[in-house]
Amino acid sequence: MRDDPIVLPDKWVRIILYSFWLCAVFYAAASGLALLFTDEAKSEFFARIIAGPLAGIIGVVAIAELLCRYKREWLTSILIGASNGLAAIMIVANHEVELMVAVLLLPLLVSVFFLRQKVLLAASATGVGTYAALMAAYPPLQAEQSPAEAIALLFIFGAGTAILAGLLQRGAELARRWHIASTLNQALTQEKEQIERMLRMDGLSGLFNHRAFYEEAEKRLTAAGEAPGEFQLAVLDIDNFKSINDRYGHKVGDIVIKAVADTLRGLLGPEDMAFRYGGEEFTLLYGRPTPEADAAFVESIRQAIEELTFEEAPGLRVTVSIGVQAYAQGLNKHGLFEGGDRALYEAKRTGKNRIVRFS
Repeated sequence: MRDDPIVLPDKWVRIILYSFWLCAVFYAAASGLALLFTDEAKSEFFARIIAGPLAGIIGVVAIAELLCRYKREWLTSILIGASNGLAAIMIVANHEVELMVAVLLLPLLVSVFFLRQKVLLAASATGVGTYAALMAAYPPLQAEQSPAEAIALLFIFGAGTAILAGLLQRGAELARRWHIASTLNQALTQEKEQIERMLRMDGLSGLFNHRAFYEEAEKRLTAAGEAPGEFQLAVLDIDNFKSINDRYGHKVGDIVIKAVADTLRGLLGPEDMAFRYGGEEFTLLYGRPTPEADAAFVESIRQAIEELTFEEAPGLRVTVSIGVQAYAQGLNKHGLFEGGDRALYEAKRTGKNRIVRFS
């Protein structure tokens, strides 16, 4: 039999093998119970019905265990073959029609785990082959099976194959629908995330926007402990931005906005975030453990912006005023911003292009 290319997960291989061992347990229990009521000699019944078949069942399952462990590429053939072997042993040991119907369906039930029509059809073919071989090679079975019973048995076997094939087809249809629904849901999730990101981003600068600033400030305030240096807020405003627009035009004004945003982005640490609060105003949420580190970081921003040059506007000099508010217990997001904004106002009032800390 040609192996199915789909590899059955180890979990389901174990379940099938456990079911084979359970067949051995149930067979031993049922035949042992039958021993109590048989009219046949106990020793002969034990040897013919219990010991011999049970040894064969255990041998088949043990071989299947070993082959499944070391010959994974033969998995389909091993499991279908083992189920046919178990069926043959139980039929030879006790070949009433009712039992034969049950055990001949075992390969079909095993094949269903592979979720492939061709594996089911292969199991069906090998099951019929097993039955035909037993009929040809085991005279007691021929003696007890009338042609009508043989035809009925094959009809039931064929009907079982057809029903299981229908179930597999239905399962495949449901799997396709689930895949379509899952793909659509994933696309919708990605689209939602993209929309959410767009709602939190400023199109001109590429920085986070006003809304995202307050969301992040709320998160950091909630996560902050009692240490005064947990994080800091800087509020930046481009000095004399209106005169830049008036003199050079709004196109250059946009270029300045982008240049300042790029400068901020280039100086951020891993946990720092920059936002375009609105117009020519920016905010930074960052963490520096000491006042000295805080002062050096903010000064590096001021200097970097002051050193910007613009091909579109030779001679243009851009500066920023910066207000800083350090985290303090009891502040909410609005109080945090108000502190930085007041410090910014003081920097503007006292000459611009400078840094003022709120106290």
